[in-house]
Amino acid sequence: MKKIIALLLVAVVVCLTFAGCSSTELNYETNNILYNDIVYERCVGENYNIQIFEDNASYTGVFIEIYAYGQELPWEVYVLNSEANILYSSHAIWVKPGYAIPDNFGVEFSSVEYVVPNGLDFLIMEDGYTEEVTPLMTFSGSIKLEDIVETAVSEITDYVEYDVIRFGYVDHADIKAEYDICSYEGKYYLNVRQGEYGTDELHEIKAEYVELLTSAIPNER
Repeated sequence: MKKIIALLLVAVVVCLTFAGCSSTELNYETNNILYNDIVYERCVGENYNIQIFEDNASYTGVFIEIYAYGQELPWEVYVLNSEANILYSSHAIWVKPGYAIPDNFGVEFSSVEYVVPNGLDFLIMEDGYTEEVTPLMTFSGSIKLEDIVETAVSEITDYVEYDVIRFGYVDHADIKAEYDICSYEGKYYLNVRQGEYGTDELHEIKAEYVELLTSAIPNER
């Protein structure tokens, strides 16, 4: 729901921002983008838990989205970093041929931190978002999500939701994975949201990682 609301608000603001203005358009083919003579394919149903970090991003142009009944809406597009594997806007991500957005399982993490968010982070827009970050560990070996949580889904409801566990990747620059940490009857879980709208999917944290991942929860220790 947070993601849907954020995108709707962004759309309204972008409409106001671009009204009466002219911009350089990117070349595009259907929903894909032709950038530096390479066709970047638009992602559909990408990993809901991925977050983009814009420290090394640069503006590259405007993508004109054509909606039903012929409406056109311009979206600013950025290239994520010098690797140029990803183009993104506030509403979509495009990837270079041969590159794939990391899945939840099977991908190596480099680090983990506990994050207390304050507000919503709108990509490429001023939004007043702040966060409090507590580094937890830099991993020295090959650590994947399946090493940290059970792969089986736990069918529970009425759990307590805390803040965010954020993982950095070994092989993917400027993107990270974020999962809400939750508890239920003395056990702890990561919410590995699935699908386009982020359907809840709780995975129990393995015993050897509980102390690490819960150490920064306020009043929990």
